[in-house]
Amino acid sequence: MWHHDPVDQEQAMKDVQAAVRRHKGAQKRLEDAHDNLRDVLRAARDAGVRQAELVKATGYTREHVRRLLLPDDRQP
Repeated sequence: MWHHDPVDQEQAMKDVQAAVRRHKGAQKRLEDAHDNLRDVLRAARDAGVRQAELVKATGYTREHVRRLLLPDDRQP
């Protein structure tokens, strides 16, 4: 037989809303970090750092670095 403690629906909804806020905040921080990475990689490329060196420094594949270096209007 299953026994469930009564769930306070109001508290459950507050917990859901708090989890959604944390998730959205994490997504925003990830997007900001991704934008920063692209800016830093582009600056390094513009300073003369070769793509092969960027691959070695980041541990990303050559293709991933290539995509990160694409102009904003060409991002997949």
